Amino acid sequence: GETNANKDELWDLLATTLVREYTRESYDVLTHNCNCFSEEVSQFLLAQHIPDEVRLQPQKVMDSTVAKMLRPALNKWLGGFDVNAVDKQRAASKEQADQIWEQLGVGSI
Repeated sequence: GETNANKDELWDLLATTLVREYTRESYDVLTHNCNCFSEEVSQFLLAQHIPDEVRLQPQKVMDSTVAKMLRPALNKWLGGFDVNAVDKQRAASKEQADQIWEQLGVGSI
């Protein structure tokens, strides 16, 4: 799709809003995960949902006994990011993000 947003607007969303909302502490494998993040970015850039088969996955498994049993372990495992890795990611500069943005082309995502 096409967007009217520019890289500075996307960077602002990521750096001021989503960085605070998507933290290790707020991660939940079913209700607050990478698909939720992708949904917010897609809505911002394209005003469109990510595909339903991705967006609605948690609803399909949320009531299962297995999901209820595994949820705490999955949250710990998937949400327990390595602190050093997170610090390195935070150290990445806006300049690096700009370089990546410049490499993006139609159909590259």
